[in-house]
Amino acid sequence: MIRPARESDLQQIRFLAQTSFTAYVAREGRKIKQPEMDPRQLQAEGRIFVYMIDAALGGYIVFHQDGMDMHVEHLAVTPRFRSRGIGRALLNYVDTLGLLRKCLRVVLHPNVVVFQNMAFYRSRGFTEIDRREVDGDEHVYFERYLR
Repeated sequence: MIRPARESDLQQIRFLAQTSFTAYVAREGRKIKQPEMDPRQLQAEGRIFVYMIDAALGGYIVFHQDGMDMHVEHLAVTPRFRSRGIGRALLNYVDTLGLLRKCLRVVLHPNVVVFQNMAFYRSRGFTEIDRREVDGDEHVYFERYLR
């Protein structure tokens, strides 16, 4: 079930946010700048949504609207729930909201070292449009037009 994050979800969200890059840091052998986020502030702004499985956090997505675009800032799935369609469902949720708000596309820009996610985004219809260095890390910019 996807719903807006609640106060009671924030501890699980913080833990997942802090640990979501652990495997990539170990593989790269260097510190990777994690996206800065304050779950409490995002929850108050209505920008963070969760996928719940019973009382457990399956994953979360942070996004905002900017003009005609929906910007996905962060997407994370709890490791034990990966490969169950949670990431796809969260992205589809943003698509649905974008269509309701008359947006044209969804954009995101993950860190390039998270290469498994690149294949996932491409398989979900996202097209690479740019690469940029942000705070010393390379990010891939993707877009997907809504219809």
